[in-house]
Amino acid sequence: MRATAPMRRIRKSVLQVGEAERRSEAELRAAATGVIMLGRFYYLFLAFNIGTSGLQFAHAYMGQPPTAPLWPIDAVGWLTGSGWFEHDRVVTVIGLLFAIGAAGFPRLLLWRLGSFAYLLVHVALANSYGAINHGSHIMLFVGFALLFLPGRDEGRLMARKSVLRCLAVLWFAQGLILLSYTLSGFWKLWHSRLEVFSTDAMSRILLDRALLEADNIPLLLPFVAQHNWLAQSMWWLTLYIEVFALLVVFRPHLHRPFGAALMLFHITSDWLMNISFSLNIVMLGLFLLLSPLAPDRFSLPATVRSLPLVGIPFRLMQRRNAL
Repeated sequence: MRATAPMRRIRKSVLQVGEAERRSEAELRAAATGVIMLGRFYYLFLAFNIGTSGLQFAHAYMGQPPTAPLWPIDAVGWLTGSGWFEHDRVVTVIGLLFAIGAAGFPRLLLWRLGSFAYLLVHVALANSYGAINHGSHIMLFVGFALLFLPGRDEGRLMARKSVLRCLAVLWFAQGLILLSYTLSGFWKLWHSRLEVFSTDAMSRILLDRALLEADNIPLLLPFVAQHNWLAQSMWWLTLYIEVFALLVVFRPHLHRPFGAALMLFHITSDWLMNISFSLNIVMLGLFLLLSPLAPDRFSLPATVRSLPLVGIPFRLMQRRNAL
């Protein structure tokens, strides 16, 4: 009982839109179909990036052996021998074919596995020259989650299992995406400490950034840096959204608002500090803004009640009124 009670609470929180509104089997099947469609869009986006140089293996290879090879590079080298990465164009074409195949047949594991293997090796090679770039990590994590999509349905019983597996894959992908933001939020809290309560910390960060980007001043930086209240409000809002991001997985009313907020966070970061995470924006759009489990109709009261910390008094008032 001790082990099952928390799981029942989690399941109730995820599968219900509100406290008295449950998802029907038809709605859950429709959500599962939506997960498959999100997978198609994911692999289509991967194919687009490979075909238009965004994630081409040829761009990850710098024309010389990696100076600090990560374990996937060593593993492939152990299997195929040294110098395999010199065939960068061949590897790019193979990755493109796998991505197109996965977009057309997302339930066939072979295509998904090939796409993930290509992306893993691409990201590993790009980070095997002494520096780590996080721009592709979220897309890699989502690709790993999509490996667990079910195969074709065989009968009614298998269809039910397929629905549950699709929903589990969605939660897994959302959890991996949002966990990265929660970790980022706690990292900011730990390293900023008392700066969290400062009234000009963010303005000072932006001014330092302006010195680094003197030849390419971001669009919003001059305006925001001159208004401490605006800069610090953005800082506090970012901390709130990031620290509590992981809880959003279990609160469907927050899927779209938090997805939109995190997308705007990345766009604003680009306009403020020239820090771009374009792949993250698309992943947030697919698996949160377009979440199949998000309610069809936006409800401001339900959304406010679902907010971490902020929603506690509103939930208490609702329970009190219900007595």
